[in-house]
Amino acid sequence: MNLFRFDEFSLRSMQGLVAALSVLLCSGAQALVAQEQNTALAVPSWIEKDHWQEDDAKVVVLRTEGFLLKSQATMALLDMVRAKVAEEIDVAVHAEASELVSLPDGYVEAHLVQDELILDSRQLEPSFSGREKYYGFAKLRFSQAFRQQVAKRYQRNFRTGRLTWTGVTGVMALGWLAVVWGYLRLDRMTRHFYSRRLQTAAIVLAVAILAAGMMALLSLDSLWHDPPR
Repeated sequence: MNLFRFDEFSLRSMQGLVAALSVLLCSGAQALVAQEQNTALAVPSWIEKDHWQEDDAKVVVLRTEGFLLKSQATMALLDMVRAKVAEEIDVAVHAEASELVSLPDGYVEAHLVQDELILDSRQLEPSFSGREKYYGFAKLRFSQAFRQQVAKRYQRNFRTGRLTWTGVTGVMALGWLAVVWGYLRLDRMTRHFYSRRLQTAAIVLAVAILAAGMMALLSLDSLWHDPPR
């Protein structure tokens, strides 16, 4: 009699345990489904678009290819953003204008990039079962204010660059004239006894002046590439 009761109690306990496990499994499955649905809903719809017009602004969507590492997708997305900004600068002003107007990454992130994200294969397609890859997406907005700012900055940098080139080349020309005048003066004073040596010295000085002028232009390059903050 005691054994029968023990067996009946054990059977009921096992049935209760199985029922509890079934409830837990169902709850877990429902949670996973809900999580996948939330993940799918969290993906913005703009990543499926290419570009569109928004008031007076042009909105562009960039997307990278798939990468095995998230860091690779991030760097590729950054390069694509930089290239697209340079392209829009050329469109806003004229070809190769981006060489005079180089916007810093901080300015681009604060004023041009509206949204950016890195998504993996399962976020893009919950049923994906292959090797996971990462994709970068960025939404950029180029407004009329951006185009005006770029045009204004280009004009200022162009004028500054032209004045700098004019000033440096003027100083170089004066230096070369001084070298020629010094050579002729010394050659006459020495009665042409040291003409070859004086010519060599004049050539060396002329090359030195040219090198100094080029170094000055390179060091002053930031004057006409000063980006807006």
